[in-house]
Amino acid sequence: MVNVIKEISSKNTISILCIKLIAAAVLLLCTYLATPYLPLHVGWENGLFEVAQCGLLVIGFIVAALCFTRAETVSVKMLWLIALPLWTLLFLRELSWGAVLMMPLEFSELVGLRRC
Repeated sequence: MVNVIKEISSKNTISILCIKLIAAAVLLLCTYLATPYLPLHVGWENGLFEVAQCGLLVIGFIVAALCFTRAETVSVKMLWLIALPLWTLLFLRELSWGAVLMMPLEFSELVGLRRC
């Protein structure tokens, strides 16, 4: 456990993490400000945002796998090994298999496909 804390708490790692968190916050703010200007179909089920979320979760899985292979200590390897199935479950959950495979009952321009 001490090795994990030492590896994570190095100054270089913390400064890079802070830069990444700030960049993520700026990106989130930009996407929030862009929502009034986007067409409605972007937010539909299986639309651009859902596909982008799935892509981001796959990237998270790949990063966790790379970190697992590059980790030096066993405890850090186990941390990344535990993260791998979590990324997989999040990806599968985002796909919403039932909603993807069912035929739509209704379609409107405002909400897209409707299944109820």
